[in-house]
Amino acid sequence: MSVSPETHASSRAPRPTGAGPPAMDVLPPSALAAALVLLFGFAWLLTLGLDDARRRTSGTPPRQVTAAEAPISPLSGRAPSAPEHPVEPAVPIPVPRSDPPLATAPPADEPQSLPACPTLLHDLAALNVTLSTRGARLLLGEDELKFASGQAELGPSTPARLGQVAILLARHAKIEAWVVGYTDCVGAEEDNLRLSEARAAAVAARLIELGAPAARIHIVGRGATQPIADNATAAGRARNRRVELELTLPD
Repeated sequence: MSVSPETHASSRAPRPTGAGPPAMDVLPPSALAAALVLLFGFAWLLTLGLDDARRRTSGTPPRQVTAAEAPISPLSGRAPSAPEHPVEPAVPIPVPRSDPPLATAPPADEPQSLPACPTLLHDLAALNVTLSTRGARLLLGEDELKFASGQAELGPSTPARLGQVAILLARHAKIEAWVVGYTDCVGAEEDNLRLSEARAAAVAARLIELGAPAARIHIVGRGATQPIADNATAAGRARNRRVELELTLPD
């Protein structure tokens, strides 16, 4: 038997007048709890990130959160665990320090410091020179040069330090040598001046024979001027009969 639309519609239960909308499905309690845990953990991690960024900007290391200060989860009743990788403290950037300016050249009355060249230091130490603001000075006395009285000829044997000076001049191209001769006060002034220059020339010639470059050797005769001992005694006059080597040193 066929049923008409009207009959089918009337067979359904009538909707009560004044009823509200249909009821919505309610989430299970387990899903609601998981959502709250995730939301709480995300908020806590976001708080840590903002605190770390603020401390990095200020240059201070992050403060470790103690168990008493950690927030308590409303669901589990326990504080959330610390991040797996702890935040490293900020490393301060070192500020470059300006060194004091280098010292200028020493005053004229102070001894000159030794040059930095190791080979030159070794050669000067072997010669036992005296350093000054003008360079290095080496004194060759009568006992080393063995000049005969009133003569300017060197003997066949070369003083050991004179050979070392020749090696020094040959090895270091920036060093020049002034060979300066002196006498005692006995005799005429002109004769002493001539004799002192001749003795300086004899020493310079021996240096050249030993390999020192002639272009960097200069001779000067000063006679009886600038004595270093008393000419009134024989010992003092012997000390004044000398040849000095003045060496200019590189910077």
